[in-house]
Amino acid sequence: MIGNLITHLAARTRPRAAGAVTPDAAPASAEALRPYDVAWHAHNLPPSLRKGARWQLYVRAENRGSRHWPAQHPERRSVELAVYFGAALHCTARIPHDVAPGDEVIVSALLTCPLDAEGGAWVVTLSFLEQNVAWFHDQGAATLAVEVRAEEPERGALAGADAIARRSNWGMWLPTDGITRSRSGRRYPTFIERAVGCRVRDAEGDEWIDFVMAGGAALLGYAHPEIQAAIASALTSSAVVTLPHMLEATVTDQLCDLIPGAEMALFGKHGSDACTAAIRTARLHTGRRTVLYSGYHGWHDWYVQETVQPRLKSSSAPAELFRFDLGDAPGFDALVDQHRGQIAAVILEPAAQARTLDDPPSGADAAFLRHVEAMCREQGAVLIFDEIVTGFRHPHGSVQQETGVMPDLTCLGKALSGGMPLAALVGRREIMQTSINAAYMPTFRGEVYSLAAAAMSLEIHKREDVPAQIHRIGTALTDAINEVSDELGIRGEIIGVPYRQIYRFAEPDPQRRGLMRTLLQQELLQRSVLTYKGFMLPSLAHGQADIEQTAAAFRDALVRVQEVADDDSFVRHLEIPLF
Repeated sequence: MIGNLITHLAARTRPRAAGAVTPDAAPASAEALRPYDVAWHAHNLPPSLRKGARWQLYVRAENRGSRHWPAQHPERRSVELAVYFGAALHCTARIPHDVAPGDEVIVSALLTCPLDAEGGAWVVTLSFLEQNVAWFHDQGAATLAVEVRAEEPERGALAGADAIARRSNWGMWLPTDGITRSRSGRRYPTFIERAVGCRVRDAEGDEWIDFVMAGGAALLGYAHPEIQAAIASALTSSAVVTLPHMLEATVTDQLCDLIPGAEMALFGKHGSDACTAAIRTARLHTGRRTVLYSGYHGWHDWYVQETVQPRLKSSSAPAELFRFDLGDAPGFDALVDQHRGQIAAVILEPAAQARTLDDPPSGADAAFLRHVEAMCREQGAVLIFDEIVTGFRHPHGSVQQETGVMPDLTCLGKALSGGMPLAALVGRREIMQTSINAAYMPTFRGEVYSLAAAAMSLEIHKREDVPAQIHRIGTALTDAINEVSDELGIRGEIIGVPYRQIYRFAEPDPQRRGLMRTLLQQELLQRSVLTYKGFMLPSLAHGQADIEQTAAAFRDALVRVQEVADDDSFVRHLEIPLF
């Protein structure tokens, strides 16, 4: 971040201590307004922090100058918060929105405390700067200086794993971005040592009820006894062999028997593998390039370079991917008309899409799906259902089984193999046979232990109505949490489908809604409940006792959120990154 401070601003040092003030300094008179001035209203710096620890700083400040603060500027003159530890500039953080004179802003920055502290404490000083223009404190604006006691670094196995991750592995998902403890001393989940049923436990014995369940992969529960036994029986063979293992034929036959319209199958490790193989196959089969999509379809280039990370795409490359909303027939038809005769494939998550943190994952719209199917047939485009989430948990086992709409290709993963890494693409022989030319050659596609787990998982799905059980568990969870909300008078509820749901506050202001949502996540983590930004995916392992404990955690957490919301003290109480 410091590298962003270009030109003469990069050479500045810590603002003078004489400029430091306590929050809520008195406003200047209208006649005395300076271009740059700040009133500091609240912050969440605690009395002490551990050396090397991470902390999510929140601060609420008011623009009391005469100059507008831009969040984005064509000449890179955005306004940013500057954070100093002692005399050293630690980081900067851009303001989230423009701030007019007299308006307030909440700014957040992830801090990593230094490993040294003169006199056993740090003076953490906050100021603002307008990039390439001025440092506010050089123009007479007040700074905020807070003394924070420096405690000794945390020790132990978890601290060691955290240090390795910070140094050498940034690809891990951590629900608090590596913040390990609350100011209350409660541990946040970071590295897990054991996962059984619906609970995960760390090396210090702290335990959480998990509603993420490995992104939905552990639908049957972690370390399901029959899945574990199937893997154990396969350990007499190597996991990866030169020739296909007998289990690959077994699982292929099971899938073709279970999934309507499935005549052939191929395997991979990730849902992204299956989606990429599907798109390559469709393009080869049709000789076209354009893809219409709805939903999330993985992390491979064909998708992310036009959705998540456009910097991966060549600036001269034509657009080939076009989005439509699930259920929006006029919008879909307009795209078809626009790209008539050019469409290779239509790929969609046919239900339970997680578009935003405020939109409910919805059930299947059979009429819309039939319309999409008809348009694909008319256009000669390949229809692909991405059932990586819905497969094996949607009513009847999949959207196509519930609705009768038969795609040409189906992408499967997540719950396919009882928590082991395996994905599959299945579909019509006429189209699937084209995949032989798709340059799809992953080394681990036929990995034996995951195939053994999948064979057992599919046997369990054949003998048990797993989706019906998940529907019952998810409905019980929804009812229990919504009953708590009603009793407390909270304007919020669980929304979505029983197998993929999220808590949503009925708060019209999006910034305040985000603060409430983040605080709820924080308070649930402190009360031993793990979600992914509020999303919850129940499993067969979630029993009545787990639902009751979760409802109790929601009760305490929602009371806390309401208390903080009533006095608008989010900045003082938040500890984890805003989402």
